[in-house]
Amino acid sequence: MPAGHGLRSRTRDLFARPFRKKGYIPLSTYLRTYKIGDYVDVKVNGAVHKGMPHKFYHGRTGRVWNVTKRAIGVEINKQVKFFMPFLFDSFRCIYLCELPDDLARK
Repeated sequence: MPAGHGLRSRTRDLFARPFRKKGYIPLSTYLRTYKIGDYVDVKVNGAVHKGMPHKFYHGRTGRVWNVTKRAIGVEINKQVKFFMPFLFDSFRCIYLCELPDDLARK
């Protein structure tokens, strides 16, 4: 049988947790504050299945455009016809990006 093309296909190493980081999620993950305009990196946490973004977005950098209690709206460039899609990510999969100041001002 051929290999499947599901949502989590070919993600064995991509979503794997590092050594000694398996299982628990630190409390600081839930206590981070995000402001509109912040640059964030999407890094999928394989320990959390609910709200997991597609593997395409893993490793991408975007800008926060909306913040709610349960989710964060991240604007990520993706070439699909003529529009820029908006993505609501689970806050467990987002980390603040450490960009140099000259890039952040652009």
